[in-house]
Amino acid sequence: IQLEPTTDVGGGQNIGYLDPGDYLDYRIDVANDGTYQVDFRNASINAGTLQLQLMDSLGNFNTLLTQNLSATGGWQTWTTTSGSLSLPKGIHTLRLNVIQAPFNLNWMDFSDITNTNSVTLTKSIQVFPNPAKAIVQIKLPDGFENATITIGTLLGKTVKIYTTNTTNENI
Repeated sequence: IQLEPTTDVGGGQNIGYLDPGDYLDYRIDVANDGTYQVDFRNASINAGTLQLQLMDSLGNFNTLLTQNLSATGGWQTWTTTSGSLSLPKGIHTLRLNVIQAPFNLNWMDFSDITNTNSVTLTKSIQVFPNPAKAIVQIKLPDGFENATITIGTLLGKTVKIYTTNTTNENI
């Protein structure tokens, strides 16, 4: 897995040079049990497949979603592909497992679709590049101008706490 500059909206970097068996682990904190839509921003010459898996209490990964990604016609020709999965409340390790490659991935975005009566289901926070080494850009939706952001390691150690002043910050 390598980082490369992206031409996608927002700039930054995407991950590429993926091979079957490559994976990325994310520490997630799910606010509520529910069904979530996940959008993948991908680009590739060839079709690809990935899985999202959740670690159980024994350290095994169980597949929640297998997502096919269509060829987009270019390594920097971006499209968004969507799927849905159920997530339990709590802190978990989510694994993105590459099944069929190669493809580039710029971001994933999760939206709670359990409560269809809500008007504000799709507000999301974008963090890029992901993964990052030194600088990340955080884009917040309207109404989140004065947010407190905690950046941590995969093991839960707090690295930095930052209070934003606008909806688009470089940290």
